[in-house]
Amino acid sequence: MTFPAFVDPEILKTYRDLQRVKSNFMKGKIPGAFILGSAGGGKSFDFKELDGKYYGKCLYLAGRMTAFAAFCKIRDACKGSKSQKKFHIPIVIDDVEDLLTDPAKVDLLRQLCSVRTLEHGRLVTFTSRSTEAGGDRFICKSPVLILGNDLPKRLSESQRAVFSRLEPFAFNPDARQVHDFMGGRKVDRAVYRWMGQHLNLIQRPDCRWYAKWANRKRRDPKGWRKCAINCFVGLDRPTEYKSRADENERKKLCIVAHLMNDKTVPKSEHPKLFQSRCNEECLTGGSRADFFNVKRRYVASGGRR
Repeated sequence: MTFPAFVDPEILKTYRDLQRVKSNFMKGKIPGAFILGSAGGGKSFDFKELDGKYYGKCLYLAGRMTAFAAFCKIRDACKGSKSQKKFHIPIVIDDVEDLLTDPAKVDLLRQLCSVRTLEHGRLVTFTSRSTEAGGDRFICKSPVLILGNDLPKRLSESQRAVFSRLEPFAFNPDARQVHDFMGGRKVDRAVYRWMGQHLNLIQRPDCRWYAKWANRKRRDPKGWRKCAINCFVGLDRPTEYKSRADENERKKLCIVAHLMNDKTVPKSEHPKLFQSRCNEECLTGGSRADFFNVKRRYVASGGRR
């Protein structure tokens, strides 16, 4: 998650801070903002989920669409807004990475994210299809919130003009925060409790995992835990480790986690199996004493005894 040099974002440390920003945005107190955060952090949950707090109360745009299709949806939503007196229906734009690849979409964002007050509105135009029913221009009084995971390292002048007009926020929750957040949602409680015992292994927390592993559990009741642990420690992304020693330690931690969660293996056999698996994967260390050291760190960080 990178921000341009000219942007100094406010750091949102908790989901309560994130909810505060969302609430102020929905009330029109923030005319324009963008929130960057890791994928699966729950930034867009309230706007797109059926049981979300703001579902149906805003125009949520996500996925791939042309600039003209986005223009038409926003135009129709603004002209149909009657509930708010001072401003139109709030606009939430997800997946900003896709929007920045098209100059026409960047131009549309630049017009929507004007710094003028909501009461005066902003003139939004689209000139390539002036014969389209509904007109090619309208007055927009909607607050705009842009959600994304990251921004390009280099921004064009048009892209800079978009983000210089918005209030920046950064949200990157840790595994414990994500776990507590999902505790109030409809998730498989057995999966939830098991994941709570392995938060120390998770490198990149993701709200989607709770549903993903619940579905995997129904298909594969015996093997889903092993797949989950491999995903937690990032063994499918070896290039992301800071060093070879870090990769070595995480693999040994993964082996210990597998052994501690395998009820079919007696505890007395754990050191011997740990040594054999370390030899198979050519990991440094891997002695009996090393097993107990890794196990001590695993249990101390909240792992299963």
